Amino acid sequence: MVNLSKIKLRASSKNRLKKRLKGLQKGYAEGRLDFNDVERGMASSHGHLIHGHTYCLRAKLYWKTVFTRESEEK
Repeated sequence: MVNLSKIKLRASSKNRLKKRLKGLQKGYAEGRLDFNDVERGMASSHGHLIHGHTYCLRAKLYWKTVFTRESEEK
């Protein structure tokens, strides 16, 4: 019997997601991505995560992920 309400996320999927969020952070900080791109990327990640038993993982990732621009020094 399979309990479909408690699907676990694979470790490889977690690692890929973490790498993708770091890429979004870096791209936003460097100015290659605008905030709409970041919002779409986060929505995509959230959509993938809600299909599994990932409440704690989502909370941890969302609290640790901060998007800021690098300041231009003159």
